[in-house]
Amino acid sequence: MKRGTLAHKDEAARTILVAAVSALLGISTVMIYSTTARGDGPLVSPTFIKQMMYVAFGIASAFALGYVDYHVILRYNRVILAVSAMLLVLVLVPGIGHRVNGASRWLRLGPVGLQPSEPVKIALVIFLAAFLAERTPSVRAFRRTFVPAVAVTGVLCFLVLLEPDIGTSILLGLVAAVVLFVAGAKITHILAPAVAVVPIMAFVVSRGYARTRIEAWLDPWKDPA
Repeated sequence: MKRGTLAHKDEAARTILVAAVSALLGISTVMIYSTTARGDGPLVSPTFIKQMMYVAFGIASAFALGYVDYHVILRYNRVILAVSAMLLVLVLVPGIGHRVNGASRWLRLGPVGLQPSEPVKIALVIFLAAFLAERTPSVRAFRRTFVPAVAVTGVLCFLVLLEPDIGTSILLGLVAAVVLFVAGAKITHILAPAVAVVPIMAFVVSRGYARTRIEAWLDPWKDPA
């Protein structure tokens, strides 16, 4: 493939990504403003102001990272993954993890709160991208490539599930499946663990806070609290 064609595809991919993120930011901003504005109070709520601060920080961070060669980031993929996994473990330690509503998902750093399950999403993508790039000739190999990738993903999903955070655990699994699919892994390899996990997730969702949320979604007026 010619270099010009590759550059054109890269530019198109970047354009689509920026457009999608911009649309999501715009929609979320409108929704948060709409749900927090009150007719008997200030039109701009503290929640909306906080959201705009997060948006500004995210945009500034994106521009800053745009000047970093991604090869440098990939070079430290295992360090990034290890730090993220360590944070997931720390959040489960009593006295260190901040427990709210029966779930231990936050680390408090003074006035700042960190939810380790958020950076681990990025860390997993970076690790899998580097790992699969190293094994391009054998990306369809089951033992050499697929099993290690699934093992790492499974450990992270398990740690997140212990918080408990079922939604993020499922998301991590889906992200890993997409990365493996794009890299060229066999569809049968990807579908096999997905089918095996379904009954486990069904059991987890059928009890605890997940079941309460589903019941509240099906019948919002059953328990307004």
